[in-house]
Amino acid sequence: MSQDSVLSEDECWELLKAQEFGRLAYILSDRIQMVPVNYAVNGQTLVFRTARGSKLAGVMSNAAVVFEVDAIDDGAEVGRSVVLHGVADVLPAEAEPMIEQLGLRPWLDTVKPTLVLITPDELTGRRYDLSRPWRHMIRPEGEGEPRADA
Repeated sequence: MSQDSVLSEDECWELLKAQEFGRLAYILSDRIQMVPVNYAVNGQTLVFRTARGSKLAGVMSNAAVVFEVDAIDDGAEVGRSVVLHGVADVLPAEAEPMIEQLGLRPWLDTVKPTLVLITPDELTGRRYDLSRPWRHMIRPEGEGEPRADA
């Protein structure tokens, strides 16, 4: 049976700092939107880059956002998930030098001139002991016999 436990706030921030790709949920035109974004941690806030479009329109029309990140350690059969509820604010251009030090770069070959800061008002996380027995039944490519740990 799978067990789960609550992550401390420090453990949540450790996971957020260790990752650089998550999902941002925001409201636009009375619909919840969810998009992947790469981000950086700045103190106890998150920063991402964007261009004009639905993400920017969404956070400018309703600053309440949710951000989520997951990590799975296949070797230990452990999963962790962090959900951050917060408020998004567009940063002024003067913040660019500070953000440059975080190494936040677009993953796509597009210009993303707008910096958005997410300040959390709630941060929660869970650790899950995974139970995936089918993973032990998978045969490595090229092997005809089941593995010894099957």
